[in-house]
Amino acid sequence: VNNYGAASTYVKLASTTLTATTSTITFSNLPQGYTDLRFVISGNQYTSASYGGYQLRYNSDSGSNYSSVSMYSNTTQGATPQSYSNNGSSATSVSLGTMVDFTAGSNTWVSHTAVDIMSYSNTTAYKTCLVSNSMIQSGDYSYVQRSISTWRSTSAITSLSFHTTDPPFNVGLT
Repeated sequence: VNNYGAASTYVKLASTTLTATTSTITFSNLPQGYTDLRFVISGNQYTSASYGGYQLRYNSDSGSNYSSVSMYSNTTQGATPQSYSNNGSSATSVSLGTMVDFTAGSNTWVSHTAVDIMSYSNTTAYKTCLVSNSMIQSGDYSYVQRSISTWRSTSAITSLSFHTTDPPFNVGLT
């Protein structure tokens, strides 16, 4: 990437590629010397459904401390796109959207999610994240979602735990 003489703004802190199916992925001991986090997930789930949801928790917190609102669009053979979803103010995790199912068809049907967490190491403010999720299941279905979520805690984020609401993440997920 040509950054036109500017210093690089991203530093890779961790990465993984799954070699076995799993329902939970955890990154622990996140360094606290940065302000914002960005993570990107690409892959699919291994389920019997056509797609499945997945979630994020900070510091293993499963309390009702999460709030979010989403805008999304999905099309099924020309159906009218949807536009709004309020995920509530007492959720137990951050919804990351949906992930296409490997067993429904081709391994080339991949979902992508990018999440930006602002001020993750701050200990005086709640944490906010922006989620961008997309999925193309076949020529007649697509899904995109943008959401904003808040974790109502002033604790620094030291670990991230990703888990499926439908089992499990598939081999090759990065």
